[in-house]
Amino acid sequence: MNKKTSVFVFEGVRFYLTIRFHNDGRIAEVLAAEQRYYGGIFSGVVQDACSLINELLRRFVSPETLSEVVGRMPDGSPASIIGNIIFHLIENQ
Repeated sequence: MNKKTSVFVFEGVRFYLTIRFHNDGRIAEVLAAEQRYYGGIFSGVVQDACSLINELLRRFVSPETLSEVVGRMPDGSPASIIGNIIFHLIENQ
């Protein structure tokens, strides 16, 4: 199983996002964590978001479909950390 790790910033907090892929290239799992330490301001929400996203991916819901239902800012960017994770999944497929 291949994986790819990238870094993104949301609300001034740096996150590591790791995407694991099945052998056929489909996303198998997403993990995200704050750079600073476990237990940061977004930690619980990010862990729950990844668990929910992973369950939806296992049920063959695409990241593109997920991106259609998340809130967006007026400029089109994601309005929450959850949307940010989903948008990074799409960019890193």
